[in-house]
Amino acid sequence: MLRTLFAEEIRFLAPIQLKMLGIFTVIGLVFLGVMLLDLPILNTFALLGVVVAFLLAIPVVLVHTAAEYWQSMYGERGYLTMSIPVRGRTLYAAKVIYAFAAGLVTMCFTAVGLLVAAWAAARAQGVSVGELFQPLHDMLSLVGIGWVVGFFVYMIVELACVIVCVAATMSIGARGRWNHFGFGAPVIGFVVLYLAAQFLSLLLLLTVPVSLELASGDIVNAWMLPDFIEAVRTGGDPTRLGLGFVAVWPLLAVVVGTWGVRSIERHTSLR
Repeated sequence: MLRTLFAEEIRFLAPIQLKMLGIFTVIGLVFLGVMLLDLPILNTFALLGVVVAFLLAIPVVLVHTAAEYWQSMYGERGYLTMSIPVRGRTLYAAKVIYAFAAGLVTMCFTAVGLLVAAWAAARAQGVSVGELFQPLHDMLSLVGIGWVVGFFVYMIVELACVIVCVAATMSIGARGRWNHFGFGAPVIGFVVLYLAAQFLSLLLLLTVPVSLELASGDIVNAWMLPDFIEAVRTGGDPTRLGLGFVAVWPLLAVVVGTWGVRSIERHTSLR
């Protein structure tokens, strides 16, 4: 049933979002055409237009997916959704998996668009793409490929965890005791979620005994709090960065996601 529900998400949402990406592509190509005219005054504005057009695709698609989650679960279409003979966790999983897939596809779309923008910028400046990216290549050589791969894995995991939390927060806000606030309840939930993430980030940053030595780039079995206190006392800079913050969104995803599924299965109210 999960596969069927996921396919239904694709059938309903993908055509709309592909049209959105098509619109962003057209806008980006228009600005790209202006860049290729090689007009000094307009080149900078055209490059900014290309970058903004492709970067906006990510939040627009994700916000649209979130809005559709709310409408299909708790709006007018919610009665039809809740009549499907499956558990709430299956509905939730199908929608979250689709949102994650849509996010990944849109990120790839944006990456390709930015590479095209870089090619156009290099052409306008009369240099090769390799020369344009030489500072980035030097930085990657300095930090090592392992850190780069780790960063991309971290971003993908963060995307998945944030999607889980956002969907769950909307479901928690739709519980019977809060649904009279309408979408205001999830908005309050998003604020609480953000504040909780900030508090946990600071707490785990300072107290988890795994840190990055900023001078050497080595990971050490030590916590940041003593170094942070010393930096505050002397007015200097910390020499160590705690890595506990990496676990913040996975932890929130487990807790908030479980709460959200429970809300769907036991406390959903469409009144």
